[in-house]
Amino acid sequence: MIDFTKITKTLVGLDCYYLGQRISGDQVLHRFAVVNPAGEKFVYYNDQGQRIDYASGIGKWVVRNDGHQIIAPPKIVEVTRWVALQGSTFDGDGYHVACYLEAPLKDSFCLDVKQHTFRFEVPNE
Repeated sequence: MIDFTKITKTLVGLDCYYLGQRISGDQVLHRFAVVNPAGEKFVYYNDQGQRIDYASGIGKWVVRNDGHQIIAPPKIVEVTRWVALQGSTFDGDGYHVACYLEAPLKDSFCLDVKQHTFRFEVPNE
């Protein structure tokens, strides 16, 4: 959960002040005043910290990827590992277990060994 009360700067370094939250339809809005040398602007964010604007043409709040961002977008981390599918039997019933290996290793218990890349979204600090 994002603590919006502790955010005092946009990603580009502009001062911003948290003005609280409200509900609009089914959307929770977090309202900030973003201050620049020319004045101040009220900006809304969703619970994930994404900037949102009301699109009157479709009648709902939509994410905007431009403007005053306060939370860095998540980064994608990739991890590549070898995965082996092993099989064994108990009383004639077969079951299979996936395990992670450091190097490709194929023995009589492995049904298949492949290298797989897993992708994860992690917060960008």
